[in-house]
Amino acid sequence: MRLDSLPGSVLDHKYRIDQQLGRGATGAVFQATHIGTMRTVALKVIVPKLAAQAEFSQRFKREAEAAGRLRHPNVVNMTDFGVTHVENDDLAYMVMEYLDGQTLSAHLKSDPRPSLNFILDVVDQAALALDAAHQAGTWKGEEMAEIPPNRIDLPQGMLDLLILKTVALGVHHGCATS
Repeated sequence: MRLDSLPGSVLDHKYRIDQQLGRGATGAVFQATHIGTMRTVALKVIVPKLAAQAEFSQRFKREAEAAGRLRHPNVVNMTDFGVTHVENDDLAYMVMEYLDGQTLSAHLKSDPRPSLNFILDVVDQAALALDAAHQAGTWKGEEMAEIPPNRIDLPQGMLDLLILKTVALGVHHGCATS
């Protein structure tokens, strides 16, 4: 099964796959629509050959469970996890809130010298997200020395009142990123 064939299909009778947002060595992230609520979500899947490996599949499930326990205004909300059968393959997926904005990386390309207040807001909110993840037991400092700017999202229209979202703290090992 090829992941690029997923757009246009319905996954697990719940999610219509709309478009691919990003791809990594281990999987892909798609924009999808939850059919029951018509809510736009981000849906992360791993490649079927990795889903077939018990160790990798269990790690993906543990990461989804850890992320599902983490609730904080500065961390992406994980809402669902599942394994479904698509074209003779098992396909593991995670569903999280869809962030319609830009990454900090993209913002810094358009504004390479942001204000001191902007920098302080980003550092403060990233630290709050890391603290929440640490308190929940989903992140330990030795696992990741930094949150790269492409893992920090600045929601559209929120730059005056900056509320950033860090993407999938505790769900960073071996998973596709957008």
